[in-house]
Amino acid sequence: MPSNCIAPPVLDEHEIHVRNLHFEFDPQQVGSWHPQGAHVALWFDVWSLFFPAGESFFIASVRRFEDQIRSPELRVQVQRFIGQEAMHGREHHLYNALLQDAGLPALYLAKRIQNLLGWTAKRTPVKTQLAMTVGLEHITAMMADAFLSDDRLLEGCDPRYAALWWWHAIEETEHKAVAFDVYQEVCAADWFRYVRRVGVMIGISSAFACGALAFHMILVARAGCTRDFRGWAKLLGFLFVVPGLLRGQLRRYLDYFRWDFHPWQYDNYHKAAYWKAVKLPTDAGSRVHPAAMH
Repeated sequence: MPSNCIAPPVLDEHEIHVRNLHFEFDPQQVGSWHPQGAHVALWFDVWSLFFPAGESFFIASVRRFEDQIRSPELRVQVQRFIGQEAMHGREHHLYNALLQDAGLPALYLAKRIQNLLGWTAKRTPVKTQLAMTVGLEHITAMMADAFLSDDRLLEGCDPRYAALWWWHAIEETEHKAVAFDVYQEVCAADWFRYVRRVGVMIGISSAFACGALAFHMILVARAGCTRDFRGWAKLLGFLFVVPGLLRGQLRRYLDYFRWDFHPWQYDNYHKAAYWKAVKLPTDAGSRVHPAAMH
């Protein structure tokens, strides 16, 4: 087992590894690190804006129920989930600071997310917050699977930036069922659990889509690309044509609304296992740079 992974007892076929990786980015490549241009790079950047506050929210929503988890295996998985999400939040905060230094209002927009989630944490029931985490984890797992399924999505990218997204996709896949399993266990006797789960998903997916679009428009405007119609065409092609990041995601999204849904009904762990062997270094505390990437 790689030295940068926490060495646990074997839980099942879906192991979760906590990797303490540090990513070194070329500040000159902000906005141009993706070969499809600034509009596509900024689309990725919008996702990064949500992650620091989002990961903290996910950790808190799951941690509240640790004492109610009876399964020893799930307790271990929760600890690894927390470890992975903490690493994601740290690295995306640094990534967002790089965007800020490049003249984009990244920290201001990230703060807006933090304030919104802080307000939510104070005013909504804790089970609703856990259901929010479950729904958002499904959305991120969908995006992660797209990256792991089609390497054209990051083909030709600056390897330092691509490394961050490969790492995040791999770990989101590894822990994609943890929050769901916590929710199912602590709400086992709750007749409202299905209605809450799907109702919250409708609300948060709609809000996330609207917020992400608004943030993207802000970043594009600040980057001076609003009238770059060729860039807009490239973004639409990237999302819906070739390679088509969002094309075909509707079925995965609708799977969530099944009464008997579970994240591992779609078992793509082998994809994460393959890409982590190809893309990730194995030394604890590694600093990821082009020489570390195959």
